[in-house]
Amino acid sequence: MNKKFMVKIYESDGTTLVKTLRPDIIKNAPAFTSQINGGFGQCMLDLNLPFDDFGEGTDIDFMKIVRIYVMDSSFPLGRLVYTGFISAYQPYLEAARQGVKITLLGLISLLAFAYYKNGSSFTVAHAAVDPSVIMKAIVDHFNSIYAGSLIGYDSGSVTIDSVGANVTYTFTEKKWLDALKNAFGTVGAGWWWAMDKQGQLYLKQKPSSATHKFTIGKDIESITVDKSAETVKNQVVVKY
Repeated sequence: MNKKFMVKIYESDGTTLVKTLRPDIIKNAPAFTSQINGGFGQCMLDLNLPFDDFGEGTDIDFMKIVRIYVMDSSFPLGRLVYTGFISAYQPYLEAARQGVKITLLGLISLLAFAYYKNGSSFTVAHAAVDPSVIMKAIVDHFNSIYAGSLIGYDSGSVTIDSVGANVTYTFTEKKWLDALKNAFGTVGAGWWWAMDKQGQLYLKQKPSSATHKFTIGKDIESITVDKSAETVKNQVVVKY
C-alpha cells in the first residue's frame, strides 16, 4: 500500500470536526520538524481546492485545528503524525494551476500567545516543589484560558516523571512557553522534555543507552555534516 495522507480540520476546540480532506486533495507530502526540549514546528499543506471556493471562513480559517494522518500497509486506517493550527492560508492561481496553501504551526506555539498568571497577577511563585509540579501547573493554567484541552499530560506518571528535587521559583511576566523552559532549567542535567503530536507534555530522564536506531534510507533521507574553520580566530586585537 502506497503511503497516503488524510487531513481532518476541527474547530478551535479540537473536538468539533469541520471537514475531512481526502488524499487526492493533498498535493504534497507534509513535512515538518519535531525537536527534543520543544515540540512540533511549521507544516505547509498544498491543497487541490478551487482558488475562489475553498470554504474560507467555514472549512479553512485562522486557529482551526488540523490533524494529519498517514495511511500505509502498517496503518491502513491512518496514524496521527501531526497536530497544529492554521496560522495563514494563501489561495493561488498560476496559469492552469490553482489551489490553496495552508501554513500550520504546532500546538506548542499556542504557549507563546499569552502569559502565565496567578489570577490577575503576572507574578507566579512556586515554593519548594518538584519541577514537574511547576510544569504541570503551567499547562493547567493554559487550559484554564484556552478551551479544548489541546495541551495536556497524563494524570499519573506515564508522560511526566517526578524529578525528586524541591525548587523555589518566581515567574514574572513570562509567557507559558518561556515559563516551561525556565521550569525545565531547574531540573538539572540528564533530563529532557517535549510536546508530542497529540499535545501531550513529556518530562523524562535520559536513558543510559540508545533506545532506537535510525536506518539510512528508511528513517534518514540525508545527512550533511558542516565543518568549517571560517570562524576560527587565531589573533585578537584589544584596543582601549
